[in-house]
Amino acid sequence: MNKEIYFKIDGHELFLDFMLEEYEFDPVFYICRDGQNRKYAVWCIDFDKEAYAIVRVPLILLNDMLHGLISIRDFFLSRNAFWKVRCMDDSCEDDRVEKFGMEDFPAETLPDEGFVYKSFDAPHRDYVERIEKELQGQYNNIPVSPVADKNFDESGRTQSVEHIVFTRVIGEYSGKIKYHALTYSVRSDEGIAA
Repeated sequence: MNKEIYFKIDGHELFLDFMLEEYEFDPVFYICRDGQNRKYAVWCIDFDKEAYAIVRVPLILLNDMLHGLISIRDFFLSRNAFWKVRCMDDSCEDDRVEKFGMEDFPAETLPDEGFVYKSFDAPHRDYVERIEKELQGQYNNIPVSPVADKNFDESGRTQSVEHIVFTRVIGEYSGKIKYHALTYSVRSDEGIAA
């Protein structure tokens, strides 16, 4: 794991967890972690001034964004607060760090509404799998129930069983239970977020 400190905010040192997007070798969108493995999403808001918006994100939200279940815009704007960091040198000691409410988030720098994260190369897939395992570790005492998802022809007759759907309760939002389903193709054994 990367031990280079990228940011210092509210007494926490943040280390690179995974680079999601770069532009001409400049970081645009990435995930950091602190010493307790809490995740922080980082968005470049100004290349010239090396300014970044950082939000702390729960693992379930990160997982949903990585699977394209929520847009990148909603991923950031769903939080209550963010830190604006202006990097002054490589040591992070002189960085300017300010905390703001989300009403001050520079949303014009984010992708348009509905734009979801997609990446299919091996390092990104490995990272998604790692996040899934971390999430499963948080909820490993919750039973998993397999459900057959059958394909039907126009007459309503079952053609074949194509997928097995595993549903797991993985969190609560405002007191409402959220269900997350991963669909695995019986033929290819590849996980697809449903």
